[in-house]
Amino acid sequence: MLLAKGTDKLLAREIHKLFDLELAVEFVEAKTYDIEAAVRSAVAEKQEAEKQKKEEAEKQVEHRPMQGGLPLYGDTVHGFFGKPIRELPKPMNEVKTDDGYITVWGDVLCSEARETKRGGNKIFSFNISDYTSSMTVKMFDSNKVMDPVINKIQSAKTVMVSGMYQYDNYAGEYVLRANSLATVTKMEKMDTAPEKRVELHMHTSLSEMDAISSPTSLVKRAAKWGHKAVAITDHGVVQALPEACKAAKSAGIKLLCGMEGYLVDDEKYPDFMNMKLKDFPRYHIIFLIRTLAGRKVLYKHISKSNIEYFKNRPLILKSALKEHRDGIIIGSACEQGELYQAILHGKSDEELEKIADFYDYLEIQPNGNNAFMLRSNKEIHEQIREEEDLNNINRKILAIGDKLGKLTVATGDVHFLDKKTPSSAPLLWPAKALRTRICSRLCTLRPPTRCWRTLPTWVTGPRKWWWITPTRSPI
Repeated sequence: MLLAKGTDKLLAREIHKLFDLELAVEFVEAKTYDIEAAVRSAVAEKQEAEKQKKEEAEKQVEHRPMQGGLPLYGDTVHGFFGKPIRELPKPMNEVKTDDGYITVWGDVLCSEARETKRGGNKIFSFNISDYTSSMTVKMFDSNKVMDPVINKIQSAKTVMVSGMYQYDNYAGEYVLRANSLATVTKMEKMDTAPEKRVELHMHTSLSEMDAISSPTSLVKRAAKWGHKAVAITDHGVVQALPEACKAAKSAGIKLLCGMEGYLVDDEKYPDFMNMKLKDFPRYHIIFLIRTLAGRKVLYKHISKSNIEYFKNRPLILKSALKEHRDGIIIGSACEQGELYQAILHGKSDEELEKIADFYDYLEIQPNGNNAFMLRSNKEIHEQIREEEDLNNINRKILAIGDKLGKLTVATGDVHFLDKKTPSSAPLLWPAKALRTRICSRLCTLRPPTRCWRTLPTWVTGPRKWWWITPTRSPI
């Protein structure tokens, strides 16, 4: 009956009229069918496709950098309130209380709009940061004037603001009274290297209290830079993998599923569960899943470490790994790894080679990641007095790998998406704040030229910089 009356065509026309979607309507026998959900899904897919198309078109545009070395594109300034902004923005950390009229730029962090008691007017304030400092911008005007401004600010990412910098008695602080506002596009860090990296050591916000970037944001950034694959290696957990897998599938990038675990040599310390933590060492260790069977192997190790061998951390037994490591690839990890610690303790070359032989690949990192040793007063770091000492440790690891025929990879031990991210990290874990402040400049997702800018010149020459980066992933 419905087909006879042409109801399918009528519905198709109405959907096109309402949502601008070309859909073929078919009637099928079913108990229930949620047509509203189907339309919502189709609308969402179209919006996502249009967004991607817009982003791709934006990539093709060659923007003009703003003068003064600012990380902004000068040809993307679009005013939406007040007179056009002609002045170059001033870094916020250089703004003085007696500067008067100033121009600054910043990312919009948050905003608040309040209507006055009498109605008809709004007080609007929003916070911006250029990551040298931050400030509050305040505005007051009629609803007719403020409503479009509020909508624009709440959807904007980065803005330029000109106005008077003055003391606000109500807020008890200096604020910027906006006279002119404009949106602007911030220069985006890109990977322009002809041969891309594959990051094999990266932590997300689900890692154990040491990273704050989401799995999705990290995977999307790697994909945007043209990386073919990226690994997730959170501390002691694998909760980030479902989200990361979904993001990787959407972005068209291969995800290398893994984890950074805590290793204990139970052959040397068989009674470690009854010992004090200070009386036996535990090491960081990297796992990358190579096969479906390997995933099950790693998950079994994780389960046992949490149920049977949890001692401040979920500990994985070295003896258990020797028996069950099929389908997983094991890396030597960071300066908290077994090999690096053995070097710091002055073990012999024979002992170092025996330790390294357990691992499938060895790992080195930028000196900035380990620069805290130069400032450390611990006895174990006494021999680390200058950057060349860190270079020598990397040299030794590389030489061991060469001798044993093992791949040595350079990783970033990524904990943050951008340099600006770590500024809030000490608030989340005060006990780790010192190391965060020291390492935050380098523990970000980076292109190879930036990632290894601090790599010593000995890497170049016969061994080009890309040779030592994990472009040839072991997976």
